[in-house]
Amino acid sequence: KKVHGGAISVDERSWNLAEKNVEEKSKFFNEEKTAIARYAASLIDDGDFVFIDAGTTTEKMIDFLPEKNITFVTNGFTHAQKLAQRGFKTFIPAGEIKGTTEAIIGAECVSSLQSYNFTKSFIGANGISLSDR
Repeated sequence: KKVHGGAISVDERSWNLAEKNVEEKSKFFNEEKTAIARYAASLIDDGDFVFIDAGTTTEKMIDFLPEKNITFVTNGFTHAQKLAQRGFKTFIPAGEIKGTTEAIIGAECVSSLQSYNFTKSFIGANGISLSDR
């Protein structure tokens, strides 16, 4: 079933539609997130122009970034602060701040991101299911 911002199962009873906030999400799957973040950060090369999506796994990437000449755009305002503190040139898009995810979102955000040509992008996901439900 199509909804604003995506889709949900037609059988709404089988899904928990309440999104957890960043603090709650950061408590789950830490080892897996750290492994993903370490590997993702290793893919970034000197001179890259990188988009990093808001999220708890992508935030962990920042700790593993190589000290190279890399420019970042992120819709995670916590990410932006950490990247800037590490000395990276960092940009944030325009848009609305979503409190639960600490992300900049909305049509204005999408529009401002369309003006960039990234060499790499790291996009978060709220979950993956192996079943067809």
